[in-house]
Parts: sequence; structure tokens; C-alpha cells
Amino acid sequence: MAVSFTNNFPMSILEGPQLLGLLPILCMALTAIATMLLSTLREKGRAVGFAMLIIGCVAAVASALVYPMHEAVVLLDGVLVFDRLSQIFSVLCIFAGLLAAMMTLGFDEREGLQPEYFSLIAYAVVGMMAMVSTRNLVFFFVALELMSLAVYVLVSMHRASPMAAEAGLKYFLLGGAASAVLLYGASIIYGTTGSL
Repeated sequence: MAVSFTNNFPMSILEGPQLLGLLPILCMALTAIATMLLSTLREKGRAVGFAMLIIGCVAAVASALVYPMHEAVVLLDGVLVFDRLSQIFSVLCIFAGLLAAMMTLGFDEREGLQPEYFSLIAYAVVGMMAMVSTRNLVFFFVALELMSLAVYVLVSMHRASPMAAEAGLKYFLLGGAASAVLLYGASIIYGTTGSL
């Protein structure tokens, strides 16, 4: 007797509105990957990384604003929900990441930051965009950790400074404690209501 994977785990193919709702997050995720790859391969990695981040942010904002959300688009049985509010906050997250990258323009050359700096900003923006687009506490935690891990590295990226290493360690310990409290609260909610 053969076991059918599709009968046991039914999944639908992404349709037009669902794909358009997911497109800004996909643009930023591809930007993060491309920025990391190109910034390490090229000689002028910081300039290439910054240019890729700008291109990816413009593409993500354009894909978010090109399709107005008149009704909510639900993915993965309610885990991701794309509506007008998540669209607005996703655009704000993109602008915050772009502003953070622009603030380091003179600083990165003077302090000799690594070229991966801009891809870490893009990963943090992907995590923020996923956080504002979810209704599920487990996926919220995963998105929070994606954002947090990128920010932990950004905080401690200046290797020559002992204060940067100390700040990264303190932020990591505080983030770990906060994540434990979040998971404890999610377990209480699940135990009480039966859903996340």
C-alpha cells in the first residue's frame, strides 16, 4: 500500500494575490542573500553591498505599494496575513533599515566595517517584516530570532573594540532571557486557549 504525501499533507500552490502579498518579504530575503554573496566576491564589497541594499529596498517597497490590499491575504492557514496594516508597517521597516544603512556611510569606511554589514541589515528587515505579518506566536518567535541574530552580529561587528564585544554579549544574554519569557508566555496561551 503506497502512502501519498499530498493526501497526508495537503498544500496549495501560491496563487496571484498570495504571491503578491509575499513578494516584499521575498525581495528583501533575496536582497540579503545577494548582498552577502556579492559583497564578499567583489573588491569594493561595501559599495556593492550598499547599492544592492538600495535596489532591494526599492524593489520591496514597489512590490508592497503596487498591489493595494483591499482584503487580507492569508498564507499557511493563517500564519502569515498580509493586509493594509502589515503593508504599512513592512514599508516602515524597509525605510528604517535603509535609514540605518545610510547613517553608516562615512562610518563604515572610517572604522573598517565588514562588507556583510548591509546584508545583516537586510536580514534584520526580513525578520521585522515577517513579525508584522504574522498571527502565529511560533512564527513571531522565529521572525524575532531572525531579526535578533542579525542585530546581535551588527552590535558586536567592530572586532577591535572591547566595548562592542561586551555590548554584543550583554544584548545576546538579554535577548535570550526575553525569548525565554516570550516562549513561556506562548506556552501559557497555548495551554489556556489551545491555539497560538
